Amino acid sequence: MEEITKEIGKGIYFHALKTDKYKTDRISVNLIVPMSEKTASAYALLSYVMRLGSRNYPDFTMLNRRLDELYGAELSTDALKLGANQVVNFQIVYIDDKYCLMGEEITRECGRLITDIITKPLVNEQGFYEANVLLEKENLIDAIDSLINDKRGYAISQCLSMVGRGDKAFLRRYGRREDVEILNGRDLLSAYNTLIKTADIRIFCTGNGDYEALAEDMREAFSLIEREPCQIETASFYPVGDFVLEKTEKMDVQQAKLCMCLRTRERVEQKDKTAFKFMSAVLGGTPSSKLFLNVREKKSLCYYCSCRYMSMSDIMIIDSGIENENVEKMKEAVLQELESMKNGCITDEEMSNTRKLLVNSLRSVEDSPSAPESWHLRDLSEGGHLTPAILIEQVNSVTKEDVINAAKRMELDGIYLLTNEEAE
Repeated sequence: MEEITKEIGKGIYFHALKTDKYKTDRISVNLIVPMSEKTASAYALLSYVMRLGSRNYPDFTMLNRRLDELYGAELSTDALKLGANQVVNFQIVYIDDKYCLMGEEITRECGRLITDIITKPLVNEQGFYEANVLLEKENLIDAIDSLINDKRGYAISQCLSMVGRGDKAFLRRYGRREDVEILNGRDLLSAYNTLIKTADIRIFCTGNGDYEALAEDMREAFSLIEREPCQIETASFYPVGDFVLEKTEKMDVQQAKLCMCLRTRERVEQKDKTAFKFMSAVLGGTPSSKLFLNVREKKSLCYYCSCRYMSMSDIMIIDSGIENENVEKMKEAVLQELESMKNGCITDEEMSNTRKLLVNSLRSVEDSPSAPESWHLRDLSEGGHLTPAILIEQVNSVTKEDVINAAKRMELDGIYLLTNEEAE
């Protein structure tokens, strides 16, 4: 695979992975800014409104007609979270150039379209058109409201907000419902002008197109914009608290959701993060993990139980679905499994199974057009500049002692319970 990486403007980085591995290719433009409660809702709404057209495609019908001409290319937008940053994402997925019937340069055409959407938004002197804003406000509010329907995700989000101590890394990617409700077209134009000027822009392309030409097209389009780009922020570190935070929320749920958050007293250095990921996988990240085999299968204390280490914030979160009467038993069982690891109760089979799973996961990074982008963005936010190959070497070098030492550093910081309204 041939990689192309270049800076095509002030704070605008073009990264392409040239390969004929896929039948569909992808261009993704990510505008990255520090997360802020003041701007989160406006930027999220922008991602919705801007997908409706541009000055060259002033209505949704014309835009869709153009996408149909590009062999049914699919344009999508969203607001994402990346550690302590918010990402306004634009992406277009299309067939590889070699499948075009008339030899069209569809990569360049799709690149021009997505650049047009970003740099020439559909606005008038007053701002974004109010009809479009009202329509997409409803859609965004529906998306915010729907987050509560995913009870597992909701519980994890509530737990992280509780232990986040107000840090921006734990703000919600769509902001707050009440903030969305008061936005208008003028507000969005002001937010757009700030976003396009200050965002760190990362462009990712995967496929087999003429990326040198595409990079030049994009450089020319963005050169007309005055830029003062910000820096991608790393998440702040907070040590484990002096006491365990606890919160119980009652809701109409069929099974209770228990989330336990653990963190360290000192920040985990970059060189040690792989051992912490390994440790969390041994504890509850694989089908052969301790929580799955001992707590779920043998003790039947939960419907599911998993563990993951969030390396951006040095937090490990264990979440489970349980019956109300098993809450205390579940807490005790989870802490017992962690304690057993601290005492060295880790088998060679557990180490081998976990190592294989982590290595296979890293090797699969290039199996889909979107995976390399996710990898690079996450690596940027962590300030690591690590490749999958380097991490595979690190995973293979992790010892049982490394895993034990990582477990020893983890302490309980917060417990969140989402339970049935009828529970006592």
